[in-house]
Amino acid sequence: MKCVFVFLALSLSGGSALAQGCIVGRQCTPGAAGGHEFLKPKELQIGLTYRSFRATDHYVGTVFQSQRRDLKNNVINRQNIVDLIVTRGVNARSNVTIDLPILNSSWSSPRPLGSSVQAPGPRFVEKASGIGDISVLFKTYLKDPETSHGQNIALGIGIKAPTGKAGVTNILPDNAGNNPQSRTVDQSIQPGDGSWGIPTSLEAYKSVRGASFFFTMNYLISPRDTNGVASGFAPTTPSPSINVFSVPDQFLYRVGVGGEIKQVAGLSGSLSWRKEGVPQKDLIGSSHGFRRPGFSTSVEPSLSYSKGGTTYTLAVPITLSRNSQPLSSDGKPVDSNATFARKQLIFNISRRVSL
Repeated sequence: MKCVFVFLALSLSGGSALAQGCIVGRQCTPGAAGGHEFLKPKELQIGLTYRSFRATDHYVGTVFQSQRRDLKNNVINRQNIVDLIVTRGVNARSNVTIDLPILNSSWSSPRPLGSSVQAPGPRFVEKASGIGDISVLFKTYLKDPETSHGQNIALGIGIKAPTGKAGVTNILPDNAGNNPQSRTVDQSIQPGDGSWGIPTSLEAYKSVRGASFFFTMNYLISPRDTNGVASGFAPTTPSPSINVFSVPDQFLYRVGVGGEIKQVAGLSGSLSWRKEGVPQKDLIGSSHGFRRPGFSTSVEPSLSYSKGGTTYTLAVPITLSRNSQPLSSDGKPVDSNATFARKQLIFNISRRVSL
């Protein structure tokens, strides 16, 4: 029924976590997981998702650091990510999705770096672009979609390969604005994390009187501790263990309701609440090294239009709350400051093809 399709189509816009500024959460499972559709064996769904945001607001915990904005010494984090997604039906209940992300990102801050009261000096821009970490996700529905039209649950598990660069460098000065040389760019804009990972997903929906209530959970398990890439911190400040990047887990949760907009054929809409970010501790393995743990919550309105086998989906998550959590390294709290975006833009186009 069409109310079920609303959930399936609109979930395309939120299949993966998106980086919220300095919080690394850009790849949770295959982006815009095209496998939400019920595909027949040998049927393909080919999709492209564009995700973009600009993060400028600093938070320590849940407290907005307005002085950074007023003094113009805030970090500005820009992300543009294109996910190329191909999903192939395996049987009536299962499919497999391959996701290839391509990133073009920048991170800028004035030097000297790190003062919340200091007037800004020259602003230096760090840039990184290229292919990200490729993911493959196998997903199966617990009930046969041909007979269970009003409700279903899908479970997914896969593998993420370290195809993206995790140690991109630029010619940059030190934090005081001196001694320009080749230095590692910020962790949040690195195309990859340098590690194999295990993407997992859980999806559920239930139709009630023309509306489809849904829940999705995406969690990237990253067993590796650190990836060996220099974080750029001084050798003894504030803790030697954060001199290299951590390989953190990432997560995204969404719950919402969608339905057909009957006034326009093929048009559907949904409204959901989402939470995304990076945990302080990994689910599996150690959690040493430098990371910026934290999360944001958003309200996500979304529209989807389908015609002739092609579906267009636009979602604009609007941030409700932010929480930059302290990193515990060697027993010491480290770096609880991070920037967040006020909103995101997610656009997906997908088309089904029979082989």
